[in-house]
Amino acid sequence: MKTEKSVKTSEEFSTFYNDIKAQYEAQRKYHLEKDLTWIKESRHIHTNDSVCYYCGVNEEILKELYNEGEICKTKRNRGAWFELDRKDSKGKNNVYSKDNMVLCCYFCNNHKSDVISSKDMLGYFGESMYNYLSDKVKHINS
Repeated sequence: MKTEKSVKTSEEFSTFYNDIKAQYEAQRKYHLEKDLTWIKESRHIHTNDSVCYYCGVNEEILKELYNEGEICKTKRNRGAWFELDRKDSKGKNNVYSKDNMVLCCYFCNNHKSDVISSKDMLGYFGESMYNYLSDKVKHINS
């Protein structure tokens, strides 16, 4: 049985993989900093780093938090790298497609779930999540 979310054929998988790769490239700091204004001055995130679509952290920060253990220890060992999120997870748009998927950190993906819209996640929670994660990294490094 094939569902909208499943990928069955190698051709479909190849297309899906290429879409994810393209999204990773599109989420460079220099592409997103006009929407994520709080990352412009970050010395921890470099211009060419790929960043979380919602909060702007890079995978180096995520790996640092993950390796710390206590700060980012989940039951399923998530958190060290980006995850796929469906920007729109309601109704007929509830699919992982080229136009509906972004890469985001575990914290944003878990927080947003299928309840908060991508627009609200960016507008209300993105900067706060960035500040939270940045403060946790500062704590580790101090």
